[in-house]
Amino acid sequence: MSAETAVLAVGVIILLGFTISFGWINQTETSLHAAAATAAREISLLRDPDTAATQGDDAARRAIDAHGVSCQTLTVDVDPSGLRAPLGEIGIVSVTITCTIALVDLPLADAPLTTSMTATGTNPVDRYRERS
Repeated sequence: MSAETAVLAVGVIILLGFTISFGWINQTETSLHAAAATAAREISLLRDPDTAATQGDDAARRAIDAHGVSCQTLTVDVDPSGLRAPLGEIGIVSVTITCTIALVDLPLADAPLTTSMTATGTNPVDRYRERS
């Protein structure tokens, strides 16, 4: 009876570990999507496409920090080209965030297990808003 219980306990612990890991990955991915959407929304309100890239990058990094996401490598790609659309036309701005996170650090492994996640947020620019 105790051997069966031990095998069952190991299986339950492994299943619990997978459940927690998948939940953590899902939470991180949701946070990245929220950060990308926040940054895209912020740059859509700007008028100058030249400063939008810097401000969009800063906004994305602030949002990621606010969500408590810890990336080993973080890349933020801002596309402010929608701010150059002529007055009367809708422009689209976008922010793409790529984050590499560590899944687990195994003591005997040569490198930690990692995964890369990408999230993109887009937002329209008001067609009648003044542009620089």
